[in-house]
Amino acid sequence: MEDVTRNTFNASEYNQDSSQVEWSTSFGTFRKRVLHPGKRYSKPSDLGAICIVTMTVSEVLSNLDLGYPVGVDFKLQTGEGDTEIAEVIDKCICSMRECEVCTLSIIRHVSNIEDHETFKKTHCGDIGGQGHMISRRADKSSNSGQDNLMEVLVKENSADVNFGKLSMSDADSEINTSTLEIQNLNDSFIKIELKSFENRHIWKLSMEQKFSVAKNHKAKGVELFQNGNFVQSFKRFSKGLKYLISMTPNSQIPSSVRSEFKLLHCQFYLNMAACQLKYNNFIDAKANCTKALNIEPQNVKGLYRRAQAYLEQGDLYSARNDLLTAIEIEPGSKAVKTLLTQVNQRQKEQL
Repeated sequence: MEDVTRNTFNASEYNQDSSQVEWSTSFGTFRKRVLHPGKRYSKPSDLGAICIVTMTVSEVLSNLDLGYPVGVDFKLQTGEGDTEIAEVIDKCICSMRECEVCTLSIIRHVSNIEDHETFKKTHCGDIGGQGHMISRRADKSSNSGQDNLMEVLVKENSADVNFGKLSMSDADSEINTSTLEIQNLNDSFIKIELKSFENRHIWKLSMEQKFSVAKNHKAKGVELFQNGNFVQSFKRFSKGLKYLISMTPNSQIPSSVRSEFKLLHCQFYLNMAACQLKYNNFIDAKANCTKALNIEPQNVKGLYRRAQAYLEQGDLYSARNDLLTAIEIEPGSKAVKTLLTQVNQRQKEQL
């Protein structure tokens, strides 16, 4: 009987035929191969499924930080991974059935900046801009569709859900700073066993539970933003907004949290805009600021960030109008005054 308690394993022990699905990141390309097919037809959802998982790694990857424990049973909640590799593991788990065992192999490793630039052009797509998630999915491993929140939201809140992507470039993934050198890709495997799972479908959650999850995503997103991880921060804000949108219409929101709901709704749009500004995506940043201002018209951050986007797009008139409005609301804001000075200077240069 196979010893499943080992932290590492020999890749030659396992059949490597029958490729299933691949995922690409700035670290490399990962391929899933099923060793044991598992049972039943349902699979973990990508939003909040509670899974009991065991993972082991090949010796080549023993120094790689997966973001999860290795060699022991542990509880994993899908959608909570905040690194590229943890995200790939989450996606792999969401493609698995109960008791399924698979390997996740690295078939293409990006080891330096030059490789990364080439890799981006050929492999990477959008990183979670929900407008794209609505129309297409990167993998076809989601479960049966009974919990396909996006389909419901598109029909009922299409204008609200389409809040753009992080970057306007072809690839948004950040360069992975891992110094792990992989000499032999044939021996680069992560073995995953999905022992059990419990789906927590979003449509079964109470309003209070949805609101709590949304606040958790916001807190995690702020922490990631402060640490300079704008990609994962944007994704956290995106996930949190999904839960808020699923609480609409407003008439169904408990009066005890209605004002906090409005504030959080506005903050999600502003925070996503802040991430988009970091990636020079001024079009979507401006759109999200406008959505925030539709909720809270006198929000100074919304006016300021939209003015930043207008300025970068060369719309000095609109930028100045937003900043003058912000000054009226908050006369002591140094940031607003500084940006207004820049706008005025640019206007003088154009005369």
